[in-house]
Amino acid sequence: MQANDYLWITTLNKAIKRNKREAFSRYFQLATTNTHGAAKVRTVVYRGMDEDGQSPLIITDSRSAKVSQLENNRSVELCWYFTVTREQFRITGEATLYTHLSLEHQRRERVWQQLSPPAQAQFFWPAPGADHCEPPASQSPRGTSAAADDSLDRQMPDNFYVISVFPTAIDHLLLSHPQRRVISTRGSGEWQSRIVNP
Repeated sequence: MQANDYLWITTLNKAIKRNKREAFSRYFQLATTNTHGAAKVRTVVYRGMDEDGQSPLIITDSRSAKVSQLENNRSVELCWYFTVTREQFRITGEATLYTHLSLEHQRRERVWQQLSPPAQAQFFWPAPGADHCEPPASQSPRGTSAAADDSLDRQMPDNFYVISVFPTAIDHLLLSHPQRRVISTRGSGEWQSRIVNP
């Protein structure tokens, strides 16, 4: 493999396809920083690529801590490990929040319609991190089938946000024999890759 022949998005798409039978391949870690500069990391669900075909999409509740962290500092890193092909992608990038106030609503609407009823139901629960309590009767209780709850309003709520991560650097580690590692960075609109020691 030559560095100038390497396209990270092609390699990532192949990894997604080859690992799709494993449910956990849809999860990766998202790292942010809080207002004190402390690192915060959590596992999130991959919701496809943005319109550019290279920016991973994530959903979140506007009331979650990650929203205020991203409003303070848009720099993030994703860490995505695929067990079948034994490879890791660390994606450094800039996050954009798409909210109910964004001028363009098609992205949020498209992602919302792709969610399962239980996933949609979470956005009608009390705020993330709130003291444990049962939601009001008009909302779908946690642990029950949202599909069976005819009272749940399926309109996209204002607290449903979509995060798009625009990549600026990729660190791809393949744990084969021999191991391989490729660093890709975005220069003046073009990606440059170099093979480095694992």
